[in-house]
Amino acid sequence: MTTPTTTIHEPTVLSYPGTYGERPTPWQRVYMCTCGVELGFDEEGMGSMDPEAEYEQHLRDEGVTDEEDES
Repeated sequence: MTTPTTTIHEPTVLSYPGTYGERPTPWQRVYMCTCGVELGFDEEGMGSMDPEAEYEQHLRDEGVTDEEDES
């Protein structure tokens, strides 16, 4: 017998502080859904995407309704 699985969709942000010195790297933020889909990317504040809108579009693409998302 197969147990049904439920995919949980919640927005999350991964933050990377960056480094300084001879070879500096910029700070970065990656906006993701807990299901593993990357929603957007921001580096040094130069991102022009809207993470909330991307998340809403992702939910529509996945066919998640408001009732399912709240459970």
